[in-house]
Amino acid sequence: MPTDKMINVDDLLLNQRNYRIDFDRYNTMEKVIEKLYEDENIIEMIKGIVDFQGLYYNDRIIVTPKDDNKYIVMEGNRRVLAVKSILGKILIPKRYRSRVDAITTKLSAGAKESLKVLPAVVVDTNDTSYLKIIADKHSTIDYQRWGQISQWHFFADIYEEKNRDIESTANELGKNKNEVSNYIHYYNLIKYIRSLPYWEEKNLRDKIERNNLKATKFTRPLGYTAVLNELNIRFDNSLGLEIPDTNKEEFNYILCNYAAASLILDNTDDDSIYTRTSPSEIIDLIKEWKTEYANKTDQTHDESKNNRDDTYKQKRDEPIEVKTNKENNDKKSKGGNPVKYFSNLKCTVDSDRLKRLSKELSKINMTQFPAAAIMLTRSLLESALLYQIEKKGLKSDYYNYEGFDGLKKILNFSIKRKNDLFADPKAAHGLEYLENSKYKEFMDDIVHNKWIDPHETDIANIAGKIRQLLKDILTDSA
Repeated sequence: MPTDKMINVDDLLLNQRNYRIDFDRYNTMEKVIEKLYEDENIIEMIKGIVDFQGLYYNDRIIVTPKDDNKYIVMEGNRRVLAVKSILGKILIPKRYRSRVDAITTKLSAGAKESLKVLPAVVVDTNDTSYLKIIADKHSTIDYQRWGQISQWHFFADIYEEKNRDIESTANELGKNKNEVSNYIHYYNLIKYIRSLPYWEEKNLRDKIERNNLKATKFTRPLGYTAVLNELNIRFDNSLGLEIPDTNKEEFNYILCNYAAASLILDNTDDDSIYTRTSPSEIIDLIKEWKTEYANKTDQTHDESKNNRDDTYKQKRDEPIEVKTNKENNDKKSKGGNPVKYFSNLKCTVDSDRLKRLSKELSKINMTQFPAAAIMLTRSLLESALLYQIEKKGLKSDYYNYEGFDGLKKILNFSIKRKNDLFADPKAAHGLEYLENSKYKEFMDDIVHNKWIDPHETDIANIAGKIRQLLKDILTDSA
């Protein structure tokens, strides 16, 4: 039975499974926070709280209990994020910090104090009755509605939790079965489209991943059988997208062009699709894209891959080369091949994990297994920092540090506590550089977001920076 409770804001955990976010890419708390700020007008939410000098009296969040007397926010994540931002309980994305600081100066001390404890409805983890409230609130009531893609995501997620039973899903949400089926179709389709490399090639990744896209132009043409047939879109009995066995590359190319035309391009573009575009006009566009694809026969798969690599490399920093005399001699003896920076790596720190990682990294064939080498490099850096954190007695502080996950969290924490952690100030300088460099993004992409085949030179450039950084971090531990 749901119960009312006043909960300390420190005990409220933002829900990483936020339906406003596409989890394939935004899979860390840091990225969820950045995306909410970018797409969901958190600044305006903060301004509204400051203008009113608190939250509206009838605003209650919905939470479910977690271990250690903490609660996960199921409804009200925007409000909780806004409150945590006002109170300095969470790290605000850089480009929004000055605006938040300027707005919150107008909040009275009394109002600020009132935000430290929030009214909530606590629902047992086995009680799913709140789902209908969330569905109604964000899909049928004019109340800060989720974007259409977020609504699809919500319906698809509940469908998976219900073991793909469309009847029980519709009943749970109080919705029409056909409406639920359509939403799940749309989500599975857009999820697949977003996963394709086309968006890197065209530098459109950020645009296609905005969850506040107006998707009507995308969905309306899919109501015509002729358009579906021309796009070759089919769904299986579980509502999943059927990928054709043949002409898969053409299928992907057409889908991406269709998505760009209906979700990204504006009405001034010849290839755009808008709400009044007729089915016959859309079919003509699809046929044009098929002709374009057929004319690309001079581009091999390898050339296409190289183009993707080149596009990605342009986004990264200029290479950093850190060479010792021995490494320069090694390079010459190998006829100019990139240096294997970890080939003679040894660990003198009393840590079985660090020794094992160092040994594996020194023996890995970077030409054959470049992605694995990057993953090991990233893991070695995280492990070295965690070793130092534990050694300095800061383990509890680190695990209670909120706002990030993974490499970003450990970097940010280590920089903030640099005076407690490092004997050599060069360690903090190196971490600050890495935190804001494209090398961190490159390593994160390989681990979390997309599959990239890094070249041996990529590994050398990253390793050249990180090998020295490891020495600086562990300078008082060897």
